[in-house]
Amino acid sequence: KAWVPKKMVDPIMENVTLEPELEEALANASDAELCDIAAILGMHTLMSNQQYYEALASSTIVNKQGLNSVIQSTQYKPVPDEEPNATDVEETLLRMKRNDPDLVEVNLNNIRNIPVPTLKSYASALVENTEVERFSIVGTRSNDPVAFALADMLKVNTTLKSLNVESNFITGTGILALIESLQFNTTLLELKIDNQPLNEQQCRTFRSERDPANCSPLITLLNGIFFKNGMFTVESHCNTSESPPTPPPPPPPCPNNYDQ
Repeated sequence: KAWVPKKMVDPIMENVTLEPELEEALANASDAELCDIAAILGMHTLMSNQQYYEALASSTIVNKQGLNSVIQSTQYKPVPDEEPNATDVEETLLRMKRNDPDLVEVNLNNIRNIPVPTLKSYASALVENTEVERFSIVGTRSNDPVAFALADMLKVNTTLKSLNVESNFITGTGILALIESLQFNTTLLELKIDNQPLNEQQCRTFRSERDPANCSPLITLLNGIFFKNGMFTVESHCNTSESPPTPPPPPPPCPNNYDQ
């Protein structure tokens, strides 16, 4: 029996009646405008994700190429690496020892090859320095011996206003030494010690030695010294007849994971 192909039946097109304004707008719409409308209606394969979401939030045509556009990945601009810290460690230390009046800020951030004795020498130089107001050693791999040297310096220094030791290897013992030294310091306004390798036991030490009923994110450590989100903010006051600032109210009880 001879094979006879079936006759193709044209589908019946449903007549859709739109409002006259829409009929006129669609009749005069370009391919780019139709593509943009289709993307808004959910046919997101006609655009990249970025174009699709821009079409939802924009009142202008995002896809300028129409239905024949080729979807390509978004080309992002490369972000260059941060330039290395150009501070001369030895020269800056000598200037600090000479009490250079032009040296107000010392930034040793992210210089990772500074020996521990050199960092301790910086702390020793700050003991007699009367010019440096801001000292920062973020990401220098400083440890507890450096923290102890800085703590001894804070007990006698009367010029430094900001000390930043974030992102180092200072344990709870070194942090406690820094905090204890603030009892003898009335000029430091900012002490940043966030991002240190504290374990749960050391966090318990902070709570038990300072205030057993309170813990982070807000602990009243000493008179006028508050801890929030890894930053100690020192609100110092002079020894005058004025009363010291009132500490904030205690925080809610510690979360359960600290008590287990």
